[in-house]
Parts: sequence; structure tokens; C-alpha cells
Amino acid sequence: MNILIALYTRHNTNSGFHAASLARELAALGHDCVVAAPTGEANPGEDEPFRALTFPEVQAARAEGRLFRNGQRIDVFHAWTPRTIVAQFHEAVKSFISGGTFVHLEDNEDEVARAFLGDRVFAQARTGGGPDPFPPGLSHPLRSRTFLAAAKGVTVIVDALTGMVPEGVPTCRIWPAADDRVFFPRPKPEALRERLGIPPGTVVLVYTGNGHPANRSEIRSLYLAVHLLNRSGVSTRLVRTGQDYFPCPAGYREWADQYAVNLGFVQDRRELGELLALADVCVQPGRPGPFNDLRFPSKLPEFFASGRPVVLPRTNIGLVVRHREEAYVLDDADGTAIAEAVLTIIGDPGLAETLARGGRAFYEANLSWRRSAEALEAFYRNCLRREAAVTVAYLQEGLSAPNPGVASARG
Repeated sequence: MNILIALYTRHNTNSGFHAASLARELAALGHDCVVAAPTGEANPGEDEPFRALTFPEVQAARAEGRLFRNGQRIDVFHAWTPRTIVAQFHEAVKSFISGGTFVHLEDNEDEVARAFLGDRVFAQARTGGGPDPFPPGLSHPLRSRTFLAAAKGVTVIVDALTGMVPEGVPTCRIWPAADDRVFFPRPKPEALRERLGIPPGTVVLVYTGNGHPANRSEIRSLYLAVHLLNRSGVSTRLVRTGQDYFPCPAGYREWADQYAVNLGFVQDRRELGELLALADVCVQPGRPGPFNDLRFPSKLPEFFASGRPVVLPRTNIGLVVRHREEAYVLDDADGTAIAEAVLTIIGDPGLAETLARGGRAFYEANLSWRRSAEALEAFYRNCLRREAAVTVAYLQEGLSAPNPGVASARG
């Protein structure tokens, strides 16, 4: 099959890494894959079996008949979320799609849009008003549902997201994994500790991820946790990557400036592997709710793969892992609870070892890009086969074929 995966963001992001990892495995299964992003650097490396292009490059390659090796059209268009910029790109290339359109959900899109727009503007958008033009990086609360309803199938990163899928559209859960070439158990890189200026004997917490309006309070809880640990007499530093995409109020960064090593965006993922190897504890803050219940933070597979103790809230994957065996699970992973959990873990070497080994074992048993790609391939084929069968049945009855974008039953 000729498969085009269309991202809403750059290639060098967590979403881009997920799409690239699946494209790599799908190519190994014999498919011709292209991963497209709106703009930005698009160079996956000479040894990759898929092509990474920008939206304009896809259009140019399509016009010249060289988008896929066989010169044929798109069998599968996989929209990596129903965000506006992806839906607009789909509209531009839909005449070149000979098979079907699929959509991927990795977040509660309404909650993300609400966090960025604010309650008032989001409510206006839900009634057909709101900003015009609508922000391209967000999903419109009305138009995105139309886009989902017209899909042959929808992939979800956690089962809870199936509740966001219109009735009658098949779904398939695709759990993410990590790059096993980068994230694996290894000795602590003491030279890296020295380069970061972290004194020996200091407890190191690691968090890799951006801050945005939907998780701003969670980022703040990390800084509170490291402040409480230092105030209790435990020398601790938070090593953090990523950028903050929100205005920081007065005092927000007080503890960050004092106790955190903020590295910003890290281009080379191999550096992320080293940073996680430096961790005494990897931390995912948060609490159950509309935002966290419907996501699977991309950093968590990398945390588990690295063989370090993981602290996380009792939501999404925290509902699956076993407390004190595969992770340290908190009902509410706020600053105070995180600090207490870290104190418990570093004060009990046996528990720390159990969590490290258990987390890695959970990763090996449950998270695999190859298995996810095999499930995705079967899902594509089943959905396309089902739609073809429905169309044939209608034609045999002398009826007009149903809407070719709407699948006949939930999978």
C-alpha cells in the first residue's frame, strides 16, 4: 500500500517520532510510506526506509508522479489528529486518494483547544462562531467531528479516546513505544552530570516535555516538588527539556531558576537517552481528568524503556501499571505527592530496583512499534475491505453507494 501520514506539527517532535516509527515498521512490512509535516526540516536520514517531506513537497512530488515508487495514488491517508492544518491539507490532496482516509487521536482535542482559546472563545466555536480563521494548530470542535465521521477508521492512543469517535466508525488502539536504539538501561553517565554542573550525591529528577496551557499547573508542580525536596535536606535537581508555550506569571520560575537545569528543545534524541540514564527518578506529573484521561504521554514509553523508577498519576497508562512493582502510582501527582514519592524511592534501594526492573519489563511486554505497526496494517486492510464490500452490496441492489468516507460499523 501507498501510505501517507500527515502531521499537524514538525517532524522532530514526539508526534513526528511516533509517525516515523510506525512508517519505519510499515515499510519493513512492504509498504511505501511518506510522512508529511506542514513545514520545517524533513530529513529522516539516508538509512530510513520511508520519505519525510513537507506539505508543499508532497504537492510537488504528486504533480510530478514521484510521490510513491510505483507512481500510483494514495491508498491510505492517515491524518495525525484532526487538527485544522491537517484537514486543510487533506482537502488539497483528497482527489489523489484512491483508498481511504484514517484519523489518529492522541489527545482530548476539545480540552487542548479549550486550554489555548479560553472557555468563552471555545464555547463560541462550538456554536459556529469563534475566531476566523480558526487556529490551524487546533481542532475545531465542530469541523473536526465531521472529519472524523468521514474516516474509514480512527486510531487512538488510549482506549478512552474511542468515546470521542462518532458512532459507526471503526477504531484501533495503537500504543506508542520508544526508540530502542536510544532508550535502554545503562550505567549513569557521570560525565554528563559533571557537564550539567550537578554535584555528586545530588538526586536527579528528569522530565522531558513542553509546557502549554493545558499542562501549565503540572509543570509548576515539578518545580514545587524539587523545592520541597531541597527544603527537607535532600539535595535535588530537576533536569528538564522542552519549551514553555505560555506566558509565565510572576514567581512561576522562582524554583525553576534555583533548582532546575532547563535545557530547552533537544534536537538529538540520543541526548535524551543519556539524560534519562542520568535520572534517579523519572517523573510525570498530573491528575485524573478530561485532559490526562484521554492521552498517553509520549515520554512514558521512553521512561520505562530506560530502566529507571517512574512516578506517574493514576490516569491513562497509570491505570494499567502495577503500583510499587512497575511504577510508583499516585492518585494525584502534585508537587507534595511527588516529593513524598521520591523520598520513599530513594530511601529504599530495594524498591528503586524493583521499580526500575518492573518498568523495563512492562515496556518489553507491552510496548513495541513492530506489534503496533502489524495491528495498524491489519486495521487498514480490514477497514478498506469492509468499505469495498459495502459498496459492492449497494451496487448489486441497484442503489447508490453510501458515503465512501463513512465506515459501516465500529470495530
